[in-house]
Amino acid sequence: MIREILDEVSADRAHEHIVNITREVPQRLAGSPELRWMAHYVRDAMEAVGVPATVYDLDALVSFPGTASLRLLTPEVRELRCLPFCHIRSTDEKGIDGELVFVGAGTEKDYEGKDVRGKITLSELSYSPPRQEKERIGSAKGAIGHVMMNWGPSDCEIIAYGSIKAVWGNPTPETIKNMPSTPCVTVSRATGEHLRDLCKRGPVRIWMSAQSPEEWRTTQITIGRLEGCEEPDKAILIGGHMDAWGGGVSCNAVGNAAVLELARAFAKHRDKVKRSVWFTLWSGHETGTMTGSTWFCDHFWDELDVKGLIYINVDSPGLVGATEYNTRSSSELLRFHKEVEAKLLPGVHCRRVRLTRIGDMSFVGLGIPTLSPRIAYSEEQVKAWNGADLGPWHHSIEMTLETVDMKVLQKDLAVYVGLVGRLSNEPVLPYDFTLVGQEMVKRLENIFNILKYKKIEKIIVNGDLKHEFGTISEQEWRNTLKFLDLLAKHCNEIVLVKG
Repeated sequence: MIREILDEVSADRAHEHIVNITREVPQRLAGSPELRWMAHYVRDAMEAVGVPATVYDLDALVSFPGTASLRLLTPEVRELRCLPFCHIRSTDEKGIDGELVFVGAGTEKDYEGKDVRGKITLSELSYSPPRQEKERIGSAKGAIGHVMMNWGPSDCEIIAYGSIKAVWGNPTPETIKNMPSTPCVTVSRATGEHLRDLCKRGPVRIWMSAQSPEEWRTTQITIGRLEGCEEPDKAILIGGHMDAWGGGVSCNAVGNAAVLELARAFAKHRDKVKRSVWFTLWSGHETGTMTGSTWFCDHFWDELDVKGLIYINVDSPGLVGATEYNTRSSSELLRFHKEVEAKLLPGVHCRRVRLTRIGDMSFVGLGIPTLSPRIAYSEEQVKAWNGADLGPWHHSIEMTLETVDMKVLQKDLAVYVGLVGRLSNEPVLPYDFTLVGQEMVKRLENIFNILKYKKIEKIIVNGDLKHEFGTISEQEWRNTLKFLDLLAKHCNEIVLVKG
């Protein structure tokens, strides 16, 4: 079956969807008419090839980019181009002014020896920490506002959109306190480096104003379900976000088009697809911070708990000039996806990063293993672009058709087919929990080494060590007891919380 679908799947067909989507709705933010159009477009496309699909409405706290101004006051006087981040604490019409302090990447360590109370920070866009955490750390240290420079080469004038909402999904009474508390703007790399160099030479003072409306809106997600012919109650989830900034092509019209093409190809061979495949298109990713996938997880928890086997995230495949393969993965999937990559990408350098909670990874709490794979740029190229692993144009109006390559997308599609094909049809799911156990023991040993001169009073295991006590095998019982013995050596009491 996999060979037949590999022969069937076509990046050129996917390209037709990319053109259709970005011609009609290049920017499609959660809660907007453009996103509603998109949700119904992908539903109609899946139903046209025989995949039943449903559009779900949900309420989400979203934000939209408003207006922003940035003025350098000393040692120069000039207006600087900027954009407001979304989900910020907007300024009033008077704005704010203060001394600008460069804090590097904006980590806790970067603040050592710096007093930012009543001042405005300048930081570099990065994943470590992400922009949400930069705002939280800086605000906690007393900063009254933040300027973040985009990634890209030093002379790059592109300014990217973004959100600084750290709360995953809609805020709750418990998490509302973690919403952003300061105004934030973003500038180009060229502007940011100029400000950075001024800060290194002496005092710099700026004035800024930023407004981004934040409100509750109804937004949509679309779920297509291809029922398996032998085990319909087991499902592989594959999808990605359909909301987008700016030009909207590389992030993520290309990923949405890939999902639609996979739905068409697998539906054509539905009589050979043993387990179900759910094609999932989210919104509330760019603003809202994963409200769509979180809503789906919350409202379909019991069904996902029983049926969900894996979630494969499809975000920004087919990037022009990408040459290497990069996969973020749950450890139990490492051996499996390495096998698929080796077979379908001969001669391609493949990298693996342990899965972290990014981009609609909303299902880890359910214990659903997750993959986020794509052909990526080399580490050397990303370094030259100052961390822009999805291209300097990422999240900007420059995300046009020129940012994707159908030859690269064809390779990405092949790997998606290999992953879904094996997961849907192999008699035994190709999971290997050996590495998971090794990682758990290593982490515990590190903790025990730190605390080796102090006896731990109590260790609480929050959740079953095995999914179903009383029905596990003798070998599993032995492994469980060994794990408990390891814990018992380092504490006075162990508490097991079942469920």
